[in-house]
Amino acid sequence: NLRISALIKPNSILIRKILIVGFPLSLIPVVVILFRTADRWILTSVTSAIDFGYYAFGVTIGMFLYTIPSTLGVVLSTRLIKKYGATGNPATSSAMVTVSLLVSSYGMAFITGGVIIGIPFLLNNFLHSYLPGEDLIKIVIVANCVLFALPVTSNFLLSIERKKIVFAMLASMIVLEILLAWMFGSMYGVYGGALAILFVSLVGGVFFLISTFIVIKSNISEVILDTLKTILPFFILIAISLYIDDKVVMGVSVWEDLKMTMLYEIYYICLAVPVALLFFWLSKTANDIRNIFKAPSIT
Repeated sequence: NLRISALIKPNSILIRKILIVGFPLSLIPVVVILFRTADRWILTSVTSAIDFGYYAFGVTIGMFLYTIPSTLGVVLSTRLIKKYGATGNPATSSAMVTVSLLVSSYGMAFITGGVIIGIPFLLNNFLHSYLPGEDLIKIVIVANCVLFALPVTSNFLLSIERKKIVFAMLASMIVLEILLAWMFGSMYGVYGGALAILFVSLVGGVFFLISTFIVIKSNISEVILDTLKTILPFFILIAISLYIDDKVVMGVSVWEDLKMTMLYEIYYICLAVPVALLFFWLSKTANDIRNIFKAPSIT
Protein backbone atom coordinates (compact mmCIF):
# COMPACT_ATOMS: atom_id res chain seq x y z
CA ASN A 1 0.00 0.00 0.00
CA LEU A 2 1.17 3.46 -0.87
CA ARG A 3 0.86 5.85 2.03
CA ILE A 4 1.16 9.57 1.50
CA SER A 5 1.71 11.55 4.65
CA ALA A 6 -0.24 14.78 4.93
CA LEU A 7 2.30 16.07 7.38
CA ILE A 8 4.88 18.33 5.71
CA LYS A 9 8.02 18.97 7.66
CA PRO A 10 9.75 22.04 6.26
CA ASN A 11 13.51 22.19 6.53
CA SER A 12 13.90 25.40 8.49
CA ILE A 13 17.68 25.52 8.05
CA LEU A 14 17.41 25.25 4.27
CA ILE A 15 14.59 27.83 4.15
CA ARG A 16 16.70 30.22 6.21
CA LYS A 17 19.64 29.83 3.81
CA ILE A 18 17.38 30.41 0.78
CA LEU A 19 15.90 33.56 2.34
CA ILE A 20 19.34 34.92 3.24
CA VAL A 21 20.42 34.60 -0.40
CA GLY A 22 17.13 35.28 -2.18
CA PHE A 23 15.54 38.10 -0.18
CA PRO A 24 18.24 40.72 -0.95
CA LEU A 25 18.12 39.71 -4.63
CA SER A 26 14.33 40.16 -4.68
CA LEU A 27 14.75 43.68 -3.30
CA ILE A 28 17.08 44.82 -6.11
CA PRO A 29 14.33 45.04 -8.82
CA VAL A 30 12.14 46.97 -6.37
CA VAL A 31 14.94 49.47 -5.70
CA VAL A 32 15.59 49.84 -9.44
CA ILE A 33 11.90 50.58 -10.05
CA LEU A 34 11.95 53.17 -7.25
CA PHE A 35 14.97 54.85 -8.83
CA ARG A 36 13.38 54.87 -12.28
CA THR A 37 10.13 56.43 -10.99
CA ALA A 38 11.15 58.71 -8.10
CA ASP A 39 11.89 61.61 -10.45
CA ARG A 40 8.29 61.71 -11.66
CA TRP A 41 6.89 61.57 -8.13
CA ILE A 42 8.86 64.68 -7.25
CA LEU A 43 8.54 66.70 -10.47
CA THR A 44 4.79 66.18 -10.76
CA SER A 45 4.42 68.09 -7.47
CA VAL A 46 6.79 71.00 -8.25
CA THR A 47 6.12 71.66 -11.96
CA SER A 48 3.09 72.52 -14.06
CA ALA A 49 1.02 69.82 -15.75
CA ILE A 50 2.15 70.99 -19.20
CA ASP A 51 5.86 70.94 -18.33
CA PHE A 52 5.47 67.56 -16.67
CA GLY A 53 3.78 66.29 -19.84
CA TYR A 54 6.88 67.22 -21.87
CA TYR A 55 9.07 65.54 -19.27
CA ALA A 56 6.96 62.37 -19.25
CA PHE A 57 7.10 62.16 -23.06
CA GLY A 58 10.91 62.28 -22.93
CA VAL A 59 10.91 59.61 -20.21
CA THR A 60 8.74 57.36 -22.40
CA ILE A 61 11.24 57.54 -25.27
CA GLY A 62 14.24 57.24 -22.93
CA MET A 63 12.89 54.19 -21.11
CA PHE A 64 12.11 52.51 -24.42
CA LEU A 65 15.71 53.05 -25.56
CA TYR A 66 16.98 51.85 -22.17
CA THR A 67 15.52 48.39 -22.88
CA ILE A 68 18.46 47.83 -25.27
CA PRO A 69 21.26 47.78 -22.65
CA SER A 70 18.83 46.26 -20.15
CA THR A 71 18.30 43.27 -22.43
CA LEU A 72 22.07 42.91 -22.86
CA GLY A 73 22.50 42.89 -19.08
CA VAL A 74 19.89 40.16 -18.62
CA VAL A 75 21.40 38.00 -21.36
CA LEU A 76 24.89 38.38 -19.88
CA SER A 77 23.84 37.69 -16.29
CA THR A 78 23.58 33.91 -16.71
CA ARG A 79 26.98 33.71 -18.42
CA LEU A 80 28.55 35.85 -15.70
CA ILE A 81 27.10 33.68 -12.94
CA LYS A 82 28.30 30.56 -14.78
CA LYS A 83 31.83 31.92 -15.17
CA TYR A 84 32.13 33.00 -11.55
CA GLY A 85 30.60 29.77 -10.29
CA ALA A 86 33.11 27.72 -12.29
CA THR A 87 36.22 29.67 -11.35
CA GLY A 88 35.43 31.72 -8.24
CA ASN A 89 37.52 34.50 -9.80
CA PRO A 90 35.70 37.71 -10.90
CA ALA A 91 38.65 38.66 -13.13
CA THR A 92 37.81 35.83 -15.54
CA SER A 93 34.83 37.91 -16.70
CA SER A 94 37.02 40.94 -17.43
CA ALA A 95 36.97 40.65 -21.23
CA MET A 96 33.24 39.91 -21.40
CA VAL A 97 32.29 42.80 -19.11
CA THR A 98 34.67 45.33 -20.71
CA VAL A 99 33.57 44.60 -24.27
CA SER A 100 29.88 44.52 -23.29
CA LEU A 101 30.20 47.95 -21.68
CA LEU A 102 31.92 49.37 -24.75
CA VAL A 103 29.23 47.91 -27.01
CA SER A 104 26.58 49.49 -24.77
CA SER A 105 28.39 52.84 -24.77
CA TYR A 106 28.92 53.08 -28.53
CA GLY A 107 25.61 51.47 -29.41
CA MET A 108 23.52 53.68 -27.13
CA ALA A 109 25.44 56.78 -28.24
CA PHE A 110 24.71 56.06 -31.91
CA ILE A 111 21.05 55.25 -31.28
CA THR A 112 20.43 58.13 -28.85
CA GLY A 113 22.18 60.60 -31.16
CA GLY A 114 20.06 59.44 -34.09
CA VAL A 115 16.87 59.77 -32.05
CA ILE A 116 17.83 63.30 -30.93
CA ILE A 117 18.31 64.38 -34.55
CA GLY A 118 14.94 62.83 -35.47
CA ILE A 119 12.98 64.50 -32.64
CA PRO A 120 12.44 67.84 -34.52
CA PHE A 121 10.86 65.99 -37.46
CA LEU A 122 8.55 64.04 -35.15
CA LEU A 123 7.40 67.10 -33.18
CA ASN A 124 7.07 69.50 -36.12
CA ASN A 125 5.02 67.14 -38.26
CA PHE A 126 3.07 64.88 -35.90
CA LEU A 127 3.19 66.13 -32.31
CA HIS A 128 2.89 69.91 -32.52
CA SER A 129 1.69 70.25 -28.92
CA TYR A 130 5.04 68.94 -27.65
CA LEU A 131 7.12 71.34 -29.74
CA PRO A 132 7.68 73.89 -26.91
CA GLY A 133 9.29 71.12 -24.84
CA GLU A 134 11.73 69.94 -27.53
CA ASP A 135 14.92 70.78 -25.62
CA LEU A 136 13.54 69.30 -22.40
CA ILE A 137 12.60 66.07 -24.16
CA LYS A 138 16.16 65.71 -25.47
CA ILE A 139 17.65 66.28 -22.01
CA VAL A 140 15.40 63.62 -20.50
CA ILE A 141 16.23 61.12 -23.26
CA VAL A 142 19.97 61.58 -22.61
CA ALA A 143 19.39 61.32 -18.84
CA ASN A 144 17.77 57.90 -19.33
CA CYS A 145 20.28 56.61 -21.87
CA VAL A 146 23.37 57.67 -19.89
CA LEU A 147 22.50 54.75 -17.60
CA PHE A 148 23.64 52.41 -20.39
CA ALA A 149 26.27 50.81 -18.11
CA LEU A 150 23.90 50.05 -15.21
CA PRO A 151 22.44 46.73 -16.46
CA VAL A 152 25.82 45.13 -17.24
CA THR A 153 27.63 46.43 -14.15
CA SER A 154 24.83 45.67 -11.69
CA ASN A 155 24.35 42.15 -13.06
CA PHE A 156 28.09 41.56 -12.88
CA LEU A 157 28.28 42.73 -9.27
CA LEU A 158 25.28 40.59 -8.37
CA SER A 159 26.85 37.57 -10.09
CA ILE A 160 29.93 37.83 -7.85
CA GLU A 161 27.80 38.22 -4.72
CA ARG A 162 28.26 41.95 -4.20
CA LYS A 163 24.59 42.51 -3.42
CA LYS A 164 25.24 44.97 -0.60
CA ILE A 165 27.26 47.26 -2.89
CA VAL A 166 24.54 47.26 -5.55
CA PHE A 167 21.80 47.91 -3.01
CA ALA A 168 23.76 50.69 -1.27
CA MET A 169 24.56 52.50 -4.54
CA LEU A 170 20.99 52.27 -5.83
CA ALA A 171 19.59 53.48 -2.50
CA SER A 172 22.05 56.40 -2.50
CA MET A 173 21.03 57.29 -6.05
CA ILE A 174 17.37 57.33 -5.04
CA VAL A 175 18.01 59.65 -2.09
CA LEU A 176 20.19 61.97 -4.19
CA GLU A 177 17.64 61.92 -7.02
CA ILE A 178 14.78 62.90 -4.72
CA LEU A 179 16.74 65.69 -3.01
CA LEU A 180 18.17 67.24 -6.20
CA ALA A 181 14.97 66.88 -8.24
CA TRP A 182 12.96 68.58 -5.49
CA MET A 183 15.58 71.30 -4.91
CA PHE A 184 16.34 72.22 -8.53
CA GLY A 185 12.79 71.53 -9.69
CA SER A 186 11.47 73.98 -7.10
CA MET A 187 14.06 76.64 -7.95
CA TYR A 188 14.41 76.32 -11.71
CA GLY A 189 11.35 74.43 -12.84
CA VAL A 190 11.21 71.27 -14.89
CA TYR A 191 14.48 72.03 -16.70
CA GLY A 192 16.30 72.24 -13.37
CA GLY A 193 14.76 68.95 -12.31
CA ALA A 194 15.70 67.28 -15.61
CA LEU A 195 19.33 68.44 -15.36
CA ALA A 196 19.44 67.18 -11.76
CA ILE A 197 18.27 63.75 -12.93
CA LEU A 198 20.89 63.79 -15.68
CA PHE A 199 23.57 64.56 -13.08
CA VAL A 200 22.41 61.75 -10.75
CA SER A 201 22.28 59.26 -13.63
CA LEU A 202 25.80 60.22 -14.74
CA VAL A 203 27.26 60.03 -11.22
CA GLY A 204 25.50 56.73 -10.50
CA GLY A 205 26.67 55.21 -13.78
CA VAL A 206 30.27 56.28 -13.10
CA PHE A 207 30.20 54.77 -9.60
CA PHE A 208 28.84 51.48 -10.94
CA LEU A 209 31.61 51.44 -13.55
CA ILE A 210 34.27 52.15 -10.94
CA SER A 211 32.88 49.44 -8.62
CA THR A 212 33.02 46.97 -11.50
CA PHE A 213 36.49 47.82 -12.75
CA ILE A 214 37.93 47.78 -9.21
CA VAL A 215 37.04 44.08 -9.07
CA ILE A 216 38.46 43.06 -12.46
CA LYS A 217 41.42 45.43 -12.90
CA SER A 218 44.79 45.25 -11.16
CA ASN A 219 45.39 48.91 -10.23
CA ILE A 220 43.56 52.19 -9.77
CA SER A 221 45.02 53.79 -12.91
CA GLU A 222 43.45 51.04 -15.03
CA VAL A 223 40.15 51.54 -13.21
CA ILE A 224 40.09 55.28 -13.98
CA LEU A 225 41.27 54.80 -17.56
CA ASP A 226 38.69 52.11 -18.36
CA THR A 227 35.92 54.19 -16.77
CA LEU A 228 36.83 57.16 -18.98
CA LYS A 229 37.13 54.94 -22.06
CA THR A 230 33.62 53.67 -21.41
CA ILE A 231 31.82 56.91 -20.56
CA LEU A 232 33.54 59.44 -22.85
CA PRO A 233 32.53 57.94 -26.22
CA PHE A 234 28.87 58.24 -25.24
CA PHE A 235 29.11 61.95 -24.44
CA ILE A 236 31.33 62.80 -27.42
CA LEU A 237 28.89 61.16 -29.85
CA ILE A 238 25.93 62.82 -28.11
CA ALA A 239 27.76 66.18 -28.43
CA ILE A 240 28.15 65.54 -32.18
CA SER A 241 24.43 64.81 -32.50
CA LEU A 242 23.52 68.00 -30.59
CA TYR A 243 25.86 70.02 -32.82
CA ILE A 244 24.10 68.66 -35.91
CA ASP A 245 20.65 68.95 -34.34
CA ASP A 246 21.25 72.67 -33.79
CA LYS A 247 21.43 73.09 -37.58
CA VAL A 248 18.22 71.20 -38.34
CA VAL A 249 15.49 73.39 -39.87
CA MET A 250 11.96 71.97 -40.06
CA GLY A 251 8.54 73.25 -41.08
CA VAL A 252 8.54 73.15 -44.90
CA SER A 253 6.52 69.98 -45.54
CA VAL A 254 6.48 66.43 -44.24
CA TRP A 255 8.34 65.12 -47.29
CA GLU A 256 10.94 67.89 -47.34
CA ASP A 257 11.43 67.63 -43.56
CA LEU A 258 11.89 63.87 -43.89
CA LYS A 259 14.52 64.28 -46.61
CA MET A 260 16.33 66.92 -44.53
CA THR A 261 16.26 64.70 -41.44
CA MET A 262 17.69 61.75 -43.40
CA LEU A 263 20.50 63.95 -44.73
CA TYR A 264 21.36 65.08 -41.20
CA GLU A 265 21.27 61.48 -39.97
CA ILE A 266 23.77 60.53 -42.70
CA TYR A 267 25.89 63.54 -41.75
CA TYR A 268 25.81 62.34 -38.14
CA ILE A 269 26.92 58.84 -39.10
CA CYS A 270 29.76 60.22 -41.22
CA LEU A 271 31.06 62.20 -38.24
CA ALA A 272 30.31 59.70 -35.49
CA VAL A 273 31.73 56.53 -37.08
CA PRO A 274 35.33 57.85 -37.33
CA VAL A 275 35.12 59.01 -33.70
CA ALA A 276 33.84 55.60 -32.60
CA LEU A 277 36.60 53.83 -34.52
CA LEU A 278 39.21 56.15 -33.00
CA PHE A 279 38.01 55.35 -29.46
CA PHE A 280 37.84 51.65 -30.26
CA TRP A 281 41.48 51.80 -31.36
CA LEU A 282 42.56 53.85 -28.33
CA SER A 283 40.78 51.54 -25.88
CA LYS A 284 42.64 48.51 -27.31
CA THR A 285 39.75 46.08 -26.96
CA ALA A 286 40.82 43.81 -29.83
CA ASN A 287 42.67 41.51 -27.43
CA ASP A 288 39.66 41.29 -25.12
CA ILE A 289 37.38 40.34 -28.01
CA ARG A 290 39.92 37.74 -29.18
CA ASN A 291 40.06 36.27 -25.69
CA ILE A 292 36.27 35.92 -25.53
CA PHE A 293 36.15 33.80 -28.68
CA LYS A 294 39.25 31.79 -27.73
CA ALA A 295 38.15 31.11 -24.14
CA PRO A 296 37.16 27.49 -23.52
CA SER A 297 33.49 26.88 -22.83
CA ILE A 298 32.49 26.21 -19.24
CA THR A 299 30.25 23.25 -18.71
